[in-house]
Amino acid sequence: MFNLSDVLENRRYFDVAVVRFAEIVFSDPVSRYCRLDVLEQKLFEALLVDAKETDARLDFIPFSGEVWELGDFYSTYPGYAQYRDFYSHNYARVLWWLESGEDVYHPHPRRSDFYPEILYSSVQSRLDARLVALEVLDSLRSPDAAE
Repeated sequence: MFNLSDVLENRRYFDVAVVRFAEIVFSDPVSRYCRLDVLEQKLFEALLVDAKETDARLDFIPFSGEVWELGDFYSTYPGYAQYRDFYSHNYARVLWWLESGEDVYHPHPRRSDFYPEILYSSVQSRLDARLVALEVLDSLRSPDAAE
């Protein structure tokens, strides 16, 4: 159907289509974890065609922060990770599924994987806090602190 270079070349239209798709298909918290099927693929195709025909555009960029590279989905699915560099978790999941047929939430018919996504900023915040704590401990252990 398409690949990442097609998405980036026509990013404006893919942005519109994936946001509209998510609003329709992921209308409640439970539906965003459901398996995707052929009907959703046809819906996305129709939304993409409509976005191109109407020359639609968004007034925001659908992105939600840099992901920690050792996160479960990001490290397990390199194709998904490419999309995740540009889109939020759910949008990247949909686009990767449309390209490859591989759903990161449901990698096998009898197995589902739901892992929390870890953003780089939260990992960095924890590391920064740990460094500050270590500096405080080191300053308390120094000979000057004993006096």
